[in-house]
Amino acid sequence: MTNTEFETVKKIDNETKVVRIGDLNVRYSKKYNKYSLSDILTLSEKKTSHDWVRNASTQKILTKNPELMISVRFYGTRTYLIDKSLIPIVLFWIDPVVGYNFITYGSFDTERCSEGLLYIVQKPKDFNTKRYKIGRTFNITQRYDSIVNRVKVAFVNDMRAAETELLEKFEKMYGAPTKGKETFEVDEIAKAIKLFDEVAEKYM
Repeated sequence: MTNTEFETVKKIDNETKVVRIGDLNVRYSKKYNKYSLSDILTLSEKKTSHDWVRNASTQKILTKNPELMISVRFYGTRTYLIDKSLIPIVLFWIDPVVGYNFITYGSFDTERCSEGLLYIVQKPKDFNTKRYKIGRTFNITQRYDSIVNRVKVAFVNDMRAAETELLEKFEKMYGAPTKGKETFEVDEIAKAIKLFDEVAEKYM
């Protein structure tokens, strides 16, 4: 992977260009021969470059190889530029499934990244109500913290198809979502779990 030349999307100036890495457009600094960590980290809404630096330092990734990453003022904002060899590690930390597929296949092929988790959860604001949320994710721990009631989580081989079918069946049984497109008023959670299991088993 580290020998791969990424496709150039556009040139910003003599020192900077945008390259394509999987499904991402990432800035590349010719001056430093490094890639913008902040661009890669847009994959995750909850993680920031500072979080990653702190985490990576704890794992001794950066302290062992300080030359792999530098902090610079990049077009008026502070950002972290990383060596190409760190890109898979960053992706793996953000999202284990995406990172694994990137390391294995060198891309974010949607077919290869189709495995993931199907879930039913109840958020704290919905406690003591009959509202439950269904959906899909690569990493339930990063998506929902321990405060959220994880009613049921299942690993499936095609989480997008499983989510689509689950949404259709929930709408048929419970009517249109009450808040957003994935939150439903559920009369009996046991019946909802049974319906969830029926769909999830088809994709295991």
